[in-house]
Amino acid sequence: MKDDLFAQYWKDFTNPHYGLRARMSWFWMNWYAVPATALNDWLLMSQHYYTIWTGALGNYRTLAHNMFNDIALRKSLDQFEEVPLFWVHGEG
Repeated sequence: MKDDLFAQYWKDFTNPHYGLRARMSWFWMNWYAVPATALNDWLLMSQHYYTIWTGALGNYRTLAHNMFNDIALRKSLDQFEEVPLFWVHGEG
């Protein structure tokens, strides 16, 4: 699966017909970064890439909604220890 994914990257990013889509996909892959070493699941990485590739030139709201539902992104964000996100003024 890993080799297939790298072959797909190479095919997509070197094809001159995909110029703008490839550049925007690269931009969004940096924006919604999922480290492959932290995830260690190539099927989820492939689905993550497909989600970005198909939404790279579309509506940002749709892409953001799809990325918030992306399992690879959610799993990579949950790698770290959770911290309480609330603070009440006057306490502490």
